[in-house]
This record gives sequence, C-alpha cells and structure tokens, in this order.
Amino acid sequence: MYAPPPAVAAGGARRSGLAASGPLLAVCCLLFILFLIASTIVLALIPVYLATRDGNTITNSPTYLMTLSPTNGTGLTETNLDSTSLSNIATAAATAANAPSGSFSVNSGTSTVNTAGRRKRRGFGLVRQRRDGFKLYCPFSFNRLRCGGLCDGGAFRKRIQTFYTIINVLTSFGYQNIYFFVTITYSTTFTVPTPSPTAVTATVG
Repeated sequence: MYAPPPAVAAGGARRSGLAASGPLLAVCCLLFILFLIASTIVLALIPVYLATRDGNTITNSPTYLMTLSPTNGTGLTETNLDSTSLSNIATAAATAANAPSGSFSVNSGTSTVNTAGRRKRRGFGLVRQRRDGFKLYCPFSFNRLRCGGLCDGGAFRKRIQTFYTIINVLTSFGYQNIYFFVTITYSTTFTVPTPSPTAVTATVG
C-alpha cells in the first residue's frame, strides 16, 4: 500500500529557506556597504578635481586690471615691476579696500609712460615723461579663499572702483612711498602696455 512522504513542518521549511539565503543576503549587504564607501570617496574627490582642473574659477576671481597713477613726483622707470613692489601693491589695495589680508593676488605688472606723455630729447635715446602720463598696470584677481563672498559683491566692487593709497615701490632711487590714484577695471579684456626697451625715464615736476 502506497504511503505519502511525511509532511515537513512549515516552521522548519522557513528556517531552511532563511538558512539557505543567509549567505546571499550577507554578500548583498557587503556589496551595498562597499558601494556607499565608494560613492562617499567619489563625492569627496569631486571638489578637488574641479579645483585642479580650473583653479582660477574656484580659488580666484577672473583677472581684472588695476591702473595706478602717481599723484606726486617719482623716480619710476619703464620696467616690469619686481616681486616686492607687486606684493606691496596687493597689500596696500587690500588695506585700502578694508578687505582681509591676501584678498588681492597681483602676480605681474608694468610701469610705463603713455605715448602721449613721452618726449624724446634730441641726440639722446632718453625718454622723459609728464607726471600725468606715467602709470602702473597690474592685472590682478580676488583670492576667494581670503575674502570669501565679499570680493564678489557688487557693492564692494563699486566702492573700490577708485581709491587713493600710498604704496612702497621700487624706483630709480630705491624703494619709495608713492601716493597713487587707483582705478580698477572689471573687464577680463584689457591690454597691458609694454615698457619701452630703450626708455630711461626722469622725474618731471
């Protein structure tokens, strides 16, 4: 006579199913944890990558032009400005703007005489300049790590578009304090005049 197989208790079947799926669940949990870790690392590296790819956009503002006109007699010569003068210009600009130290990044600059301000002596390769024709031209950018959102504010930029300040710069007589009228041009398109290779400037007035 045929006898049916013994019935398996429902609880035992569930326990057997859980036991069989346990390793699979553990693997899925491990994979999920690894995914979360990898996602965290990738998200943390995105700002670093962007800063490396386009550091000027993240750390610094676009490059603008600072034009400095001396208001008193000077011994400035037509030349590329030295690093100490550039540093002093950046420091003086931040102080005049009442901005945190290091807010201005000035990495290059020239001192030259406008064509209208040049006068040649007969028989000499000397160039003299009228005081109002001599200017310093310094491309610069705002260091956002130092001034934060302040330097990007419209009110701040309008307030410092023109100002007066005293700056210690290198002249033919050594470093001197010169009183400058400063104009900032908020345009990324500008031309910096090149110093005349043969010019020797002299103080006028």
